[in-house]
Amino acid sequence: LSLSGCQTEKQTQSINPQAAAYNIQLGLAYLKQGSRQRAKQKLLMALTEDPNSPYTNEALAYYFEKTQEIPQAKYYYQKAVQLAPDTGAILNNYAIFLCHQKKYTASNEYFLKAVSDPNYLNTALAFQNAGICALAAHRKKTAKYYFEKALAQDPSLSEAKNELAIMST
Repeated sequence: LSLSGCQTEKQTQSINPQAAAYNIQLGLAYLKQGSRQRAKQKLLMALTEDPNSPYTNEALAYYFEKTQEIPQAKYYYQKAVQLAPDTGAILNNYAIFLCHQKKYTASNEYFLKAVSDPNYLNTALAFQNAGICALAAHRKKTAKYYFEKALAQDPSLSEAKNELAIMST
C-alpha cells in the first residue's frame, strides 16, 4: 500500500498545467508560422505535462486537423469534449471539425451545445459558424436563421452580414 501511494504522488507531481499551457501557446504559434515539426513537438510535450487537460487535447486535435491527419484529430477532439463536455469553445471547435468532415447533423448538435454554455462568450461566432455549416449542407433556411441569431448578438460580424446579403438577392 505504501508503494502504491508513492507512485500516485509521483504521477500527480509530474502533471504541470502551467508548462502545458505555455507549450500549447508555443505549439500553436509554431503551427501558425508553418513550423509544423516544432509545433508538434511542443504540443506533444504539453500532452505529457497535462494529459487530462481538454485544452491540451484540443490543441493537439487542431494540429492533426491542420496536417490532414483526420483520425488523430477526431480522437483528440473527442477526448477534449469528453474531458469538458459543457465548454462552449471546445464544443464549437469540434463542431467546426465535424462540419469540415461533412458530418453536418452532428456538427449542428455541437454548435447548439456550444451556444447553450452560459459562460461561453463567443456564441455569436458559434451561430455564424453554424450558419456557414448549414450552407455547406444546402440548408439555406437554417443558415439564414443562424446568421440572424449571430447578428442579433454581434451586429459587426461581417461574414454573417455578407451571407445574408447574398441570400436575399
